[in-house]
Amino acid sequence: EMATQNAKLTAMLVERKQEIRELTTQLDAFKKKEVRGTTQQEDRFKAYENEIEELRERLHSEQRRSRDLERNAAAMQQQARSDSERSEVSTQSDFGRFSSDQEASSGGLSTSSESVSMEETPRTRKFRVMEKENSQLKQENSKLKVAAEQLQKHEERQRQRGKVEQYKQAGNNAYNAGNYKDAQAHYSTALSHKVEDIPMKAVLYCNRSAASIKLGKLIDAIADCTKAISLDKTYNRAYQRRSEAYEKIGDYKNSSKDLEKYIRSMGGYERVPSDLRRHYAMMQRRATRDTALNPYHVLGVSMSCSSSEIKSTYRKLALKYHPDKTSADLEKSVSEGLFKIVSEAYTVLSDPDKKAKYDFHSQRRASTFF
Repeated sequence: EMATQNAKLTAMLVERKQEIRELTTQLDAFKKKEVRGTTQQEDRFKAYENEIEELRERLHSEQRRSRDLERNAAAMQQQARSDSERSEVSTQSDFGRFSSDQEASSGGLSTSSESVSMEETPRTRKFRVMEKENSQLKQENSKLKVAAEQLQKHEERQRQRGKVEQYKQAGNNAYNAGNYKDAQAHYSTALSHKVEDIPMKAVLYCNRSAASIKLGKLIDAIADCTKAISLDKTYNRAYQRRSEAYEKIGDYKNSSKDLEKYIRSMGGYERVPSDLRRHYAMMQRRATRDTALNPYHVLGVSMSCSSSEIKSTYRKLALKYHPDKTSADLEKSVSEGLFKIVSEAYTVLSDPDKKAKYDFHSQRRASTFF
């Protein structure tokens, strides 16, 4: 009976091992799936979640079966050990009974020992095989647990990516509709999520900079473009938009540099449209002139705004880009440069005499610039 039960148990272990391999293969194949959580793919995403739930339930069921099988194997081992101990006790009693005849006892002991050895060797071998199978089963169970954890992390990443895609699409729709403030809010919400896709994060920063340019928040646009470039130095659209923001605040040198990088990324001067070549030539001419930055555009205020509005806007920007308080995505050297630009603009607009002098000279430059 014990041999029959051991054979059944061994067959069950082999079958269990095969099932675990198949389940592991399914998990590996499942990890390779890529699902985008956009609005057009909601049905596919729901089916993906249902498949994950079914796979998780099957995994729990297989783990319960594995635990039951381990308990049965442990019980069989305990029973086998008890039988072995009883066999040894019986052998020792036989040895004491025939100890009067040394030669016969020796021969009987040899025969008995050989018999016990012949009986124990197959059983011990089976125990070793069973223990090895149990050890392998535990290892595969641990691998399944790791795979389940990875699957859960993958599922969470896909869920986060789906939310980010939805907010990005909402921002694009709002931008195309001319609702730049809503677009900026949607891009900011998308960035508030944990975005592990570096190119996606760079696109979100660059898109938010486009909305900031439309809203007149040029320092914010420059900061976002710089963040996008730090994430992906080959992202040519970020150079173009930062060049536009620099141009609007009157920093023609940096605008010309970024525009040159954009033109190079597009294949060179001869391959870009003629209007872009003319615009680049104009930026180069302006960069040779010593002109001050436009403090109104730097702070994002109008020429008719009050002094209290100028002060309030300056405080917000100074707090946002102070080198000791800036975000981790922006390098300290960049924040120091932006903070300096903001402080110099406020120095001009907060002083009535400097403000009047700048207004006078800016009107003269506007009439003779070209």
